[in-house]
Amino acid sequence: MRYQRFIYCLLVLLLFCGCGGSGDSTSYYMPISTTDPVTDPETVSFWAYDFVHNRYYTLSAAKVAEGVHCYIYLEDGESVEQDAIDAVKNEFDSNIYPSVTTAFGSEPNPGVDGDSKIYILLQNVIDGFTSGSSSYIAGYFNSLNEYSVPNSNKKEMFYMNINPAPGIVAGDADFNDTLAHEFQHMIHWEQKTHLKGLNNPTWLNEAMSTIAGTYCGYGPSWYSVWLYEQDPSNSLTMWDSTPYDYGVVYMWAQYFKDHYTGNGNIFKEMLDQNSTGITSVNNALAAAGYSKNFIETFRDLSIAVFSGSTYSWLGHPEWSYTSIDTWPGSHGDYILPGLFPSSRQNVASLAPLEAFSMNFYRYSPAGTITWASAGTYNHASFVDSGASAITFDMISSIPYDFTGYGYLIEQQTEVSSASGGAVVSSSIVLNPLKLADVELMHSLKQPSPKSPRQILAEVNDSPVVKKLVAMRGKKYPVRMDSFFVEQEKELRKTGVRPSF
Repeated sequence: MRYQRFIYCLLVLLLFCGCGGSGDSTSYYMPISTTDPVTDPETVSFWAYDFVHNRYYTLSAAKVAEGVHCYIYLEDGESVEQDAIDAVKNEFDSNIYPSVTTAFGSEPNPGVDGDSKIYILLQNVIDGFTSGSSSYIAGYFNSLNEYSVPNSNKKEMFYMNINPAPGIVAGDADFNDTLAHEFQHMIHWEQKTHLKGLNNPTWLNEAMSTIAGTYCGYGPSWYSVWLYEQDPSNSLTMWDSTPYDYGVVYMWAQYFKDHYTGNGNIFKEMLDQNSTGITSVNNALAAAGYSKNFIETFRDLSIAVFSGSTYSWLGHPEWSYTSIDTWPGSHGDYILPGLFPSSRQNVASLAPLEAFSMNFYRYSPAGTITWASAGTYNHASFVDSGASAITFDMISSIPYDFTGYGYLIEQQTEVSSASGGAVVSSSIVLNPLKLADVELMHSLKQPSPKSPRQILAEVNDSPVVKKLVAMRGKKYPVRMDSFFVEQEKELRKTGVRPSF
């Protein structure tokens, strides 16, 4: 007992020392108060997070609906039509809850508060949104509410933004997709962190959340496809909290949803594994009876990204998507540009690739192409549209003739090599980057956690996000779940665990 008191006092001291004020310091210790919010059946004082000043604060909210699986509370002073609130309740109870739990598993139930119902707090999130902002925080799940520590509500709950200024409409498709997204994060926490004491890398957790809405009928996510096509060479596994990151993890998750059901659901199989990251994917594939591993499915994915649902390959359904296309075309609010802008046509020198990334190049008919591999983990495939033929494994420095357009699909599966070179004449083969150069590049690009203010500032300044907002006529929704994961990691380092 004395040791536990010492640890708790030390935790409080560390949290107090970490109060962020209004600075941009990326501190993941929580500002604290020794007074818990007051709770009664109808009105609750909740802890929430002020993303502008990097601190916790309390707000009052009244219960406005109760469903089979949820309570809905509305922040005092905010207004949402009761019909919209009832629509949120009904959608969560009848669609989101059964669909997402079937796909990923159970949330903490009855959880820290001994209550099987989840709190959904409708609030005006303090995220610094102004009329000139390109983005807003759509919602978040804070796993610290599962602990008996300062600033915890000690409830299973979501925070959902209902600020009307960014054009948020409670109960519309975007709102519901965010709710499904956050519910996956809650389930993910329960299945990995709480039950197994593990943390998946951010890319895998976010991949599952990007696909959660499609299990509820909200997909496919064309805005994710559009984002991906702005930078298709973005690394799948290197997370830097950019919109591109959400694009590439969605492409991976949608591919797995299309092709790998597992023993019911492949994502639930991954969460069931007593492992994390790529290892958990490999273990899930094996447990579900599939012979391929993460690297092999990644290479198949690169062909599917090229093919979309436009190309199909006899005997290889895994080389296409069944749900989305990637070729230019209109899909609702989104006009897909495709994978081959002028900057990736008829180029002779290929850009370096990060670990688990891919890139796509088109060459004018007809001609000869020679590709030079940069190492063991650098691969390429080639499509001759004239012959409707594909070479899955190109051989380095061997010329390949093509009659129609030639499409080069390059894949990087590890960090330890750079991309090679490609030319449309067999007379020249470019030298690949030296191994030392690419290792330096990767060492300099290892991302570190960002503060919410950093993330919002980068998103608001992003030309791609501004282009997306102009095209769609809606602000870009930002999620901050990884920020709270970092807070929880700091908390768990002190030995603190949930009490249930």
